Amino acid sequence: MENELKSQQSIYWYNLAYHALISKWNEKELNRYASNFQLGSQKTIENMLKLIFNPAHSTTAFLYNLGSNIIKKKYGR
Repeated sequence: MENELKSQQSIYWYNLAYHALISKWNEKELNRYASNFQLGSQKTIENMLKLIFNPAHSTTAFLYNLGSNIIKKKYGR
């Protein structure tokens, strides 16, 4: 159960980074999207959005998830 929740949170943060980088969503759109899933407090969401709007972090979050999926596919969990 814990690994499943961690996996869902990883996808959740990846999606935020994706929409910030690729979809070019603004902070209001990202906040609305993040709030729908209730995986963190509003303060947690605000802190994550600060990181996501840092270009180095959003790119890292986006690529980390892609890399993790490649490794899991090749070597398993």
